[in-house]
Amino acid sequence: MRHPVWLKYTFAVCVIALCASQSWAQGAKPSADSESVVAVIPFDSPPTYFKDPLTGKASGFAVDVMDKIALGAGLTVDYIFASDWKEVTAKILSGEARVAPGMGLSPERQERLAFTNLIDAFPVSFFVRAQNDDMNLPNGSYTVGSIKGSVAYENLKKYPNLRLETYDSFQHGLFDLLAGKIDSFACPGPTLLQLARESGVEDKIKVVGKPLAEIKRAIALRKDEPHLLQRLNASIEDFVGHDEYQAIYIKWYGKPTPYWTPQRIGLASVVVLLLMGAAMFLWRHLSLLHLNRELLSEIEKRRQAEEEITRLNENLEHKVAQRTGELAVSNQKLMLVNKEMEEFAYAASHDLQEPLRTISSYTHFLKGDLGGELSKKALDDIYFVEDASKRLMLMVQNLLQLSRAGRVELHMARIELNETMGKVAKELESRIQQTKGKVEWDTLPVVFADGESIHRLLQNIVGNALKFHGEAAPVVKISAQRQGEFWELTVEDNGIGIDPEYAEMVFVPFKRLHSVASYEGSGIGLSICRKTVERHGGRIWVESQPGKGSRFKFTLPAAE
Repeated sequence: MRHPVWLKYTFAVCVIALCASQSWAQGAKPSADSESVVAVIPFDSPPTYFKDPLTGKASGFAVDVMDKIALGAGLTVDYIFASDWKEVTAKILSGEARVAPGMGLSPERQERLAFTNLIDAFPVSFFVRAQNDDMNLPNGSYTVGSIKGSVAYENLKKYPNLRLETYDSFQHGLFDLLAGKIDSFACPGPTLLQLARESGVEDKIKVVGKPLAEIKRAIALRKDEPHLLQRLNASIEDFVGHDEYQAIYIKWYGKPTPYWTPQRIGLASVVVLLLMGAAMFLWRHLSLLHLNRELLSEIEKRRQAEEEITRLNENLEHKVAQRTGELAVSNQKLMLVNKEMEEFAYAASHDLQEPLRTISSYTHFLKGDLGGELSKKALDDIYFVEDASKRLMLMVQNLLQLSRAGRVELHMARIELNETMGKVAKELESRIQQTKGKVEWDTLPVVFADGESIHRLLQNIVGNALKFHGEAAPVVKISAQRQGEFWELTVEDNGIGIDPEYAEMVFVPFKRLHSVASYEGSGIGLSICRKTVERHGGRIWVESQPGKGSRFKFTLPAAE
């Protein structure tokens, strides 16, 4: 089995550091008549201090650190155990033990005990289940667990809104959190993370909010032992931060997981490929749109030239016929290009769905196969790929909708717009209630149109009016005015408005004036609306100013 290069270098550095530290350890060996002290620790608070179930001896980070500090101070240590911190304090004050390594500093404890210089410091964090994203700790009404008598417990008592549960061990608290018996577990971060790693549940928990407090830990002893305090402080100054101290820290709390794991590199590559594919597809689509606009512009120029020639010289029938023929050819080319563009968009959108489904499926399989081996960050990256696949799939489906809007056969009939508007308002009732808005309309006319297309048209425009509102509740009004053989309908709102500079851009597919985070949507609804109106022989436009609402106007053929 080949080991990564970084692992070999790390091992070499550790060996060199341990060898270099031998001079400190050898120079600090206690003499045969060194003083013995009794230390007291909680029996079940791994990995900081605990009673080894195999040997029955004291073990943990604080125990190893205490042994090294005692060695440097010319002391030997015998350990006894206590059930909790209250009993630890009692044993120190009674003289049954002289020191308590790794005790967290608090005002109450500092009034009763003396403390050496610090040996470590940890944030007290709120741990929750990995799927919980909306918890606002320490605010809100939650059930929060902590170790009985700990600094975390003393700080949690300041929040009467929290329901407190106390535990004798970190393991009990961790698995009550995973079982849903408590909403959060407040404790030193490195302690619980190491326990979660050893238990194989590191990806099941996460830290939320700001740290509740910072635990600063030192060796506690009675205030009437200044000589012992001085000896311990001198040894701490030489030891803490030394290579041996770092080795002990890594032994019990482990090393952080490197960010660029092979899984994360693979996921990043997939994301880059997806983005490149989407960019190429979008470029092709925009190129076709640009060509279409150029052809439309050319047709308009030719039409104007034809009218000018007709006005100036009605006798030049040959030239008029020639121009008319050229116009017919241009129109035929335009129809051919439009047809090819729609067929391309339809085929490309349809064919893209299968590889997108494959990417989404294999990402799901990757998560299922390696879920237990991946870190929380890696799983988050997998969720990001899945989400990107879904959004790209939605974009493809929207392109299919846009393509179908120009291909579907219209079933023309008399359409009662009052009846259609009533159905649209009923379908939008949830959004109306959510925004506390109002939708009002005058007596609307009867038009000659395709019922399903007009229903979607009104649903899109009224839905947008409800969506793009400011601080005030949206008010949407629909009215109609006869214009020759057409009815001109107006959908007016009091929303955020549109800069006149972008009045045409809103009808271009996928052109958005706001981010998805600000207003949801695909950016294709108004493009479908324009295609629907134009297929009925009408036109659609918008009149608006920023902050003064918008008036979307469109014309439809009158029924009589």
